[in-house]
Amino acid sequence: SGEIFSRFETDNWIWSGPALDGDMLYFGDLKGNLYAVQITENGLKQVWKKDVAKKAIRSTPLIAGDTVIVSSKDEHVYALNKSDGLSLWSKKTKGPALTELVLVAASTEGEGAPEMVVAGTDDKDRLLVAYTLDSGDEKWHYSYKN
Repeated sequence: SGEIFSRFETDNWIWSGPALDGDMLYFGDLKGNLYAVQITENGLKQVWKKDVAKKAIRSTPLIAGDTVIVSSKDEHVYALNKSDGLSLWSKKTKGPALTELVLVAASTEGEGAPEMVVAGTDDKDRLLVAYTLDSGDEKWHYSYKN
């Protein structure tokens, strides 16, 4: 019908689209908050809100299993438990991380590589950085060399 079904107020502007996982929406605001909001028959219901970053979360959160990952202008990537918002790990990127995150699947051959989250930054020495999904350990980074 095009009618507004529900509204949800946030602490600051929302720059990106939400990540949808079942009946849950995950999104960040420009103040650095991350929200988990359930879509119900009666409208939108906040499940949790976490003050995650010191600066803006401008990209769509990445959902991987039981984890929600966001990057921020405060030069960090954050991983949280998607059911309660508890912090799992956070890693410094050495440059604002404003791009969409990419999940790289684990290798199925031999020992292989673990699942990784790849973040883009504006630091020419670390344009792309890959972190393991489970612990946030850095696996590699790509730099621009003239």
